[in-house]
Amino acid sequence: MSKFIRLVYAVLNHEGIDTSEMSNDEAIAKFKELQRQTGGKSGEKEGTPAENRKINDYVKTKEKTLENEGYDVSKMTKEEINQKYSELEKPLKPTLAEKQNLKDIGIENDFFNGDIENIIKKRNGITKNWKETGYLFSDGSQIDLSGKRWGGSGGKRDEDHRDVFEEEDFNDNSKDNTDAMIELMKKGNIRVSPEYPNINLQKEPTTAQYIQIENMIKTLNGKGFSVEIDNEKGYSIGTLDYDGYVNPKQVIEDMKYYFKTGKIEKY
Repeated sequence: MSKFIRLVYAVLNHEGIDTSEMSNDEAIAKFKELQRQTGGKSGEKEGTPAENRKINDYVKTKEKTLENEGYDVSKMTKEEINQKYSELEKPLKPTLAEKQNLKDIGIENDFFNGDIENIIKKRNGITKNWKETGYLFSDGSQIDLSGKRWGGSGGKRDEDHRDVFEEEDFNDNSKDNTDAMIELMKKGNIRVSPEYPNINLQKEPTTAQYIQIENMIKTLNGKGFSVEIDNEKGYSIGTLDYDGYVNPKQVIEDMKYYFKTGKIEKY
């Protein structure tokens, strides 16, 4: 479940609305209805500390996203921030009609049974500790590979990246966990090895991922950093290497330069 969806449920529950039988789409529709009724202020009145943290974190994420895209949020109204953020998020969240169109023209991925990202989130859990993180999903979620789900003590990555999959996840029985890992990355998810630290990806990060990568570098700084770029078959086609203390913004600029030009070049 993404940060935004968790926020939606937190706000609705705070407003006394029963969400136990709601789908995500129904919850979002109700959340938007509340925003219209309250002039965009739903969730602003005092709630539990956990609820307020979720709401505040979401607001900060929206503002940070817009700032990274070059917008001066200090000169924008709340409504303008919400509108512009929604416009930026739309390409990352295809509608059901758009998904159906992809399926009709044969582009939709059919390697996995069901929504593999949500399956993994439920199976492994989400963490805020970069040392425990094994994947960074396209929505910015950090997937817990600490082994705590098996009774481990946590605090470090203790599971292989292939261990997040089960046999029933695949449509094709001839495929194995390595194939699944490559397919998961093909969907825009990033493999994280915090012990080095290192990230491994195939596609340009989403806005949420860029924000998280910057946060990861700041948190784990001091041991260098590397970005391994693979093709869709899982073969390495280039690496960005950094030694010692790393400027997070420089890494982000170098990554964006690569995905714009196709050149591995630090400047």
